[in-house]
Amino acid sequence: MLSRALRVLTLNTWKNEGDYDSRLEVLARELGALRPDFLLLQECFRASGPRGAQADTAQRLASALGAHLAYAPARRKPRAWSGSLVESESGLAILSPLAPSRTTALALPSSDAGGERIALLADYDLGGHRIILANLHLSHVPDEHAVRRAQLDAVLASDWWETPADLKCIGGDFNAVESSIVFRAAPAKSRLRLQSVFTGRGPCPVTHPLPATPGRPGRCIDFLFLLLEDGVPPPRVRSCGRVLDQARGRVWPSDHAGVMADLSIQHKPS
Repeated sequence: MLSRALRVLTLNTWKNEGDYDSRLEVLARELGALRPDFLLLQECFRASGPRGAQADTAQRLASALGAHLAYAPARRKPRAWSGSLVESESGLAILSPLAPSRTTALALPSSDAGGERIALLADYDLGGHRIILANLHLSHVPDEHAVRRAQLDAVLASDWWETPADLKCIGGDFNAVESSIVFRAAPAKSRLRLQSVFTGRGPCPVTHPLPATPGRPGRCIDFLFLLLEDGVPPPRVRSCGRVLDQARGRVWPSDHAGVMADLSIQHKPS
């Protein structure tokens, strides 16, 4: 059984870019060493290629980690893979040693330029503690600040957050820095407050792109946010930081670094 100390990790897995098979081997090995209790993944590539070849990032990592998989397909389009143009998807996944009690894929406001956007929500019972997570990947289009804000508002407006829980957390690739209008506006529901796990811990680390260079200095666009509400003791952030941010040989796990937080649930189940 998981303890009340929880490890949550979010990572954009970079679809099938780079040396896909080698990257997945590195990710499986390093995620296995980190042992997250809840793993939020974006850009999970899935496709069937020529001669029966298969690619399925989320399932491959779930199998390697012995984890339960919640998955939602998204952004279906032709992509180059295995020497051919194949129909594929770039989905969202949540992996955990626990099986979710319920999941849903929430359609978000989208634009033609930004493509289909969704959020994957999952609900877990951790020995009487309730954990509700939302995994998302907001529009990548540089000037779509209002679209990203609308997408985040749609997640915050979900009636899932009406359910009492000991941990409510939103994570993923927000394609926006913390000072952006995406986060400055009041949440859609005033009783909910977003708090980054980095709050009070100095500057946010660069999460994209990796490797950062003088011409591409990088930004922090990957976050884990706690949803706080009056009358509910907040989780305690014991530690947090950037992970999966080093090349192994010539192989980078992704063009994003992961963000990981170790949390303690303060509320005791009744």
